[in-house]
Amino acid sequence: MSIRQISVREMQNILKENNYTFVRQCGSHRVWSNGKVSISIPSVKLKSVVANRIIKENHLRIGG
Repeated sequence: MSIRQISVREMQNILKENNYTFVRQCGSHRVWSNGKVSISIPSVKLKSVVANRIIKENHLRIGG
C-alpha cells in the first residue's frame, strides 16, 4: 500500500463501510466504534502516515 493523503471525510467513509459508527467528539478528535473497538481520529487534519496506520492496525477494508 502506497502512502497517499486521505482526507478526514474519506476516513469517515472508510469507517462507515467497515461498520463503525460515530460515538462522540472530544475536542479536536472524533471517536468511532464498532462495538468492540474504538478509534479516535482528528476532526481537522489527518496525516497520511496516521491514516494508513489506523487502516492497517484495524484491518479496515477500502472500497469494494
